[in-house]
Amino acid sequence: MEPILSSFSDNVIVGRQEFKPPVQACFQVTFNNWSRLAGEDGWKDKALPCCEVPCLDFRWKLHVHPESSKGIRNEPPFDLISGDHLSAWLHVSDWPPGVSALEIAASIALHSQTGAAHSKGNLRKINLIKKAEGSSRGWEKFISHEELRNASRGFIVDDAVRFNVCLCLTAKIVSRRTAGVENAVSSIKSSRLSDDFLALMQSGRGSDVVLNAGQGGGSVPAHRTILMARSSVFSAMFEEGKFAEGAAKAVCIKDMDVTTLRALVCFLYTAEFPSEEAEAKPQSLLIAADKYDLQELKQHCELCLERSLEPDCVAEVLVVADSYHCSNLKVRCLDLIKNHTAQVMAAPGWTTWLAGNAPLLNEVVGHIAGFTANGNAEGGGKKRGRDE
Repeated sequence: MEPILSSFSDNVIVGRQEFKPPVQACFQVTFNNWSRLAGEDGWKDKALPCCEVPCLDFRWKLHVHPESSKGIRNEPPFDLISGDHLSAWLHVSDWPPGVSALEIAASIALHSQTGAAHSKGNLRKINLIKKAEGSSRGWEKFISHEELRNASRGFIVDDAVRFNVCLCLTAKIVSRRTAGVENAVSSIKSSRLSDDFLALMQSGRGSDVVLNAGQGGGSVPAHRTILMARSSVFSAMFEEGKFAEGAAKAVCIKDMDVTTLRALVCFLYTAEFPSEEAEAKPQSLLIAADKYDLQELKQHCELCLERSLEPDCVAEVLVVADSYHCSNLKVRCLDLIKNHTAQVMAAPGWTTWLAGNAPLLNEVVGHIAGFTANGNAEGGGKKRGRDE
């Protein structure tokens, strides 16, 4: 994230702040009561209500418009006339002080319970500028109403439509008046903090504890104060006089391999999520995040697992979701099993992962049969008694 000062004129200092590697994050937006949003004569409103979502130090809005046409404007106000497509637009609604533009790659995808794919962007690079006509980008014809309503595609679930938004920030432009030059330069320099901490971790300089992976060997040198500051579990572990680890120079993490351990420690140092190319398995990292009380990392892993769900691996992910209280991920697993039962049960891991877990297996069978946890059918009605 080395800053590059590109101009210093007209009492304004401008810098281009690069992120290497790019900073990635995802969020979800769900529109409930989808059928009620349309009146007898069509959609009640030109734009669906949307809330602000904080992500990557910005606040975002996903503008979804049920009726699109070639005459749509590419920026607010979004004036529309009737059309046969739904449009989707990503908008930065709140900018941090001093940031005037973004270089970011973005994609918008519809969630499907059948595994059907419909996305736009594929992390396409776009530029966003802090002014009304430049702070929004999107797709005029995101999806046709016909495809959206197609039951086999599974985009409408329980009368709700959910969008997954993925962002990959590569650079931002920072500008300040010279009256606040010191603050502007300080802000730019502080953006190097994660890179500096990553370099510190990788070099091992000044480390005072070694974390040894219990599965397969390998170790990661670390600094107690950083681990304690970032994790309540490490804070309790290294507190003097409380546990043996408090004075130990080496600690064995018995239930973790070195790849997962390194990814975990990297997040503790930089607060950045591992890239999709990282070797660490999301389910292993999720378990580690849960153990060390890193909820943000745990939620990121949950989203990664949800995006990559396949019939061949869903049994393993279901067990992880059930064991570590990931309710949203568990529901998606159950839905996938219900819609691809034969393929899932033919996978090698089906019996391996569910053997010995009768309560979870019963829950799976009940979901496939259309019964809820209390024994009632999903569509309503009372469970029949033995004598009925």
